[in-house]
This record gives sequence, C-alpha cells and structure tokens, in this order.
Amino acid sequence: MNKKIGIIGAGSMGSAIAIGLSKEANVDLSIFNRSPEKLIQLKNIISFTSAEKLSDLIKDKLDILIIAVKPKDFNQLLEEIKNLNLSPETKIISVAAGIEIKTIAKFFPENKIYRVMPNTPSQISAGMSAIAANSLGKDEISEIEQIFKSIGETLIIEEEQMHVATAIAGSGPAYFFKIIEALAEAGTKQGLSLVEAEKLAIETMYGAALLLKKSKLSPKDLRVQVTSPNGTTQAALESFEDSQIDSVIDAAVAAACKRSVELAKS
Repeated sequence: MNKKIGIIGAGSMGSAIAIGLSKEANVDLSIFNRSPEKLIQLKNIISFTSAEKLSDLIKDKLDILIIAVKPKDFNQLLEEIKNLNLSPETKIISVAAGIEIKTIAKFFPENKIYRVMPNTPSQISAGMSAIAANSLGKDEISEIEQIFKSIGETLIIEEEQMHVATAIAGSGPAYFFKIIEALAEAGTKQGLSLVEAEKLAIETMYGAALLLKKSKLSPKDLRVQVTSPNGTTQAALESFEDSQIDSVIDAAVAAACKRSVELAKS
C-alpha cells in the first residue's frame, strides 16, 4: 500500500481500523487521541506512532487522514484541522455516523473527501465498509476501497444511501451481539449454565454466518433447509411470526436511519 496514514480518534472504530491497517505492509500509521490512555492500550496490541498533539499529526504530510471521532465533536475538530493548514493533497476519510461530505467540504474545498461506514469486525479483518466520495474523489475511490479491503469487505454506494448503510453495517454488529445475549439468556432459563448457553449460541451463529457466506443459496433457502415440517425449528419460527419479528427489525433499522439523518442536520 505504501501510504502515510493518520487517524484521529482511538475509540472502538478508530482502533478497529488501526488494528486492521497495522497488518498491512508499507503502511506508516500515526494516531492522535485526546486521551493518551487509549493510545497506551492500543500500543499493547499494535505498533504505530503516537502524536502527542493534533498539530504533530497534521504537519506530517499525510497521504490520508482518517477522522474517527464522535459526531458531536466533529465541527470543532474540523476547525482545528483547518487552522493547522492541512495539505490539499491529503485525502480525508470520515467514519463518523451522520456527518455529510458537504459539511467537511466547507472546511476543505480542495481536498478529496470520502465518507466511510465500517464496523467493529474490521479489527479482525472481517469488517464491512460502505464507501462514498465527493466529486473530487470519485475517480480515485478504488484507492480508498483498497484501504478498507485490508480490513474486510467493501461496498461503494451513493452518499444518500449512507444512512441505511450505517443502520445495517455500522450498527449491525450490535444487533447480532444482542441476539447472542438473548439466546444465551433463553438457554439459561431452560437449564443450561451461562457458559454453556453462550458457547452454543456463539458457535451456532458463527457457523451459520460462515455457511451463508460460502453457500450459493439465499438466507431464505438455507432457513427452509433447517425447517422440518412440524419440527422444533418451525415451532420457533412461528413464535417469531407471532412476535412480528420482521416488523421489529424493520423498526430498528428505520430508527437507526432516522438518527443518522438527525446527526447530519445537527
């Protein structure tokens, strides 16, 4: 890859990206975080250059700057970066939920800007990242895609689709973990220990996801394969239908989309 990459933010997403990128050859990685404790924790996992001040990171003639901070801190940070004279040659990547490209372009009209929504499995190179670019960066979007392919799969979309990509890919791991929690808790109510129930739930979900990814069959086809008439799976799925699980999931994704739109307007 042979790139000098700077990351602002060492929270869950910034750290996930950093861990993934650290496995790539020829990546010169520098990270700034206002709380040095998080950088110390990350140093126990990967090697990178710690920037003591934001100015130390920006003056380093970066090829790419990845901004991974909370949306509420974004505008103030952009103002700080602008005052530090970021090079117009530096490509800017935002992974903040709900922050639109036009917001960043107001501060950096000459820079190529990309909006990416990765997810936390990026830290084990199993992430899913949706990528959109402003007009300046569309010809080079494949270069940004290459970066995020180092930490998982990618999908190039139009920016107006980013809200739903955030709701599915960005937030999706949390939905999955919640289902695992619920399965394990249900198992304990039926006589298993929590350790036993979690192992059954985790390994079953892992195997099912792997089977789905490697299979040429659709999720529906694989579900039908498991469901014997009048069997245990059918009984469970009928309970799902009684609980209107499709409507529950639809409402969850809609709520996440709505919040992403709200963040874009704030």
